[in-house]
Amino acid sequence: MTGYQYYLLELCLGQINSKNMLEYNKSLRRHCQDKLEEIYKDELKEYFVRCVRHHQMLLRYTNTINKTLNPLELCQLAYSICAICFGILRITYLNDISPTEIIISIVYIIGFTMQLLIDCILGTILYNQASLLPDYIFSNNWENLENNILKKDIMFVLTHAQRIPQFNAYGLYDLNMMSFLKVIKVAFSFYTVLSAIGTRNSEI
Repeated sequence: MTGYQYYLLELCLGQINSKNMLEYNKSLRRHCQDKLEEIYKDELKEYFVRCVRHHQMLLRYTNTINKTLNPLELCQLAYSICAICFGILRITYLNDISPTEIIISIVYIIGFTMQLLIDCILGTILYNQASLLPDYIFSNNWENLENNILKKDIMFVLTHAQRIPQFNAYGLYDLNMMSFLKVIKVAFSFYTVLSAIGTRNSEI
């Protein structure tokens, strides 16, 4: 949902100082009902302020989600590493494991892996969509504006938009596909260590 909101924001910012801007602004007036037209006489300024407000709302929303889900995501990271590691260890290390137990272990591993994968996919979608925002701002017709103050405001928003929001867990790791691959590597590293320890103990 957040990624789609960024997409809509990019479409709106890309229409600044264009022929379609007035039509976009009329539509936003009906949906937002923020009465900015009563505050700003310049419709271009009104349109820009409305876009900036939407951007600030998305940043606050992402920050709120991070604060709310930080403990859950950190626990999920630990659970996923342990579940993948011990699930594979159970399948490969135990000699007397039954086919039913093998199937249960595989389902167990897939469940924890998919749970983390979904979060990382959504985090990647958000990051990729939000990273396009500076390009949309820069590609609009803002350099031909006659209002120099508004030009400076757009440049400020352009600079601020380059700080890409991400879903993360206490800032320790970001929810994206790179983090997902790192979790899989860490899980297999733990599996290798535990497997080596188990083999050495069995030999002794």
